[in-house]
Amino acid sequence: TADAWCVFDVDSQRHLFGRLASHRREVASLTKMMTFLVAYQTFQKYFPELTSVEIVVPEYCTQVIGTSAQLQEGDSLTL
Repeated sequence: TADAWCVFDVDSQRHLFGRLASHRREVASLTKMMTFLVAYQTFQKYFPELTSVEIVVPEYCTQVIGTSAQLQEGDSLTL
């Protein structure tokens, strides 16, 4: 649902891909970005052989107050 986004490789200092990446925007939710980073690094550390991980949303995650993710039980997300 993001209007603009980009993926940047800090090792090579290259913009890999994105949408409207050169447009100046307010920073996105830092909590969401840190959640992704921690999840990504955790999977890299403990499951280095995996190239992707499917996460299925359990019922209790749909009850979290204060989120705009509009998650539904059974939704599938890939990391």
